[in-house]
Amino acid sequence: MAIKVLLADDHVVMRRGLALLIDREPDFELVSEVPDGNEAIRACIEHKPDVAVLDINMPLTGGIAAAAEIKLNNPDIGLVMLTFQSQIGVIRAAVRAGAHGFVLKDSVEHELFDAIRAAAKGRRYVSSYVAELVMDTMLDAEPSAGGSNGHEAIRTLSGREQQVLQMMAEGSSNNAIAESLHLSPKTVETYRSRLMHKLGVGSFAELVRIAVRAGLVDASG
Repeated sequence: MAIKVLLADDHVVMRRGLALLIDREPDFELVSEVPDGNEAIRACIEHKPDVAVLDINMPLTGGIAAAAEIKLNNPDIGLVMLTFQSQIGVIRAAVRAGAHGFVLKDSVEHELFDAIRAAAKGRRYVSSYVAELVMDTMLDAEPSAGGSNGHEAIRTLSGREQQVLQMMAEGSSNNAIAESLHLSPKTVETYRSRLMHKLGVGSFAELVRIAVRAGLVDASG
């Protein structure tokens, strides 16, 4: 029997492309595609899919809030979260909402199908990059930035820079940070580049690890 899949994504081109990919798989049946979290909740009640694939950043009701509501209505449903974000806070929130899978959009073509099949069986699946991020964040690894520990590295930052770093590491998007701190999204992106330069790191995952080690973010769950 085919796995019944519901797809929710507010980006039309992305949604249509994913719908075509899902439809091509002989063991999948796409029962609905919707543009926002509210529609996803309603469609899950109507179509009773085996797996719902939800974009995290959607209007009206985001993917994580929709996932929690969908899970209340159907505890056995498989949930796969789809996003461009890879912050540890977002991953943790998705898991708490009941997600089985977490797939980055830039790796979706070769990992989404595996995530759907795993979720249909009640198993967990995460993109390889997400798995690496989680492991690296949880491990008390030696920091980069000249061998400083997290607290020493953070002391080089201004109060506003620490605030931006904390919000980024907790999973807030650039737009959410900009709105909360009354900045422009471009300014937030500038902060991100400045943070990476000041702390001597080359990736966002390393920024998150420094924030965790310095106690700005609780990675214990």
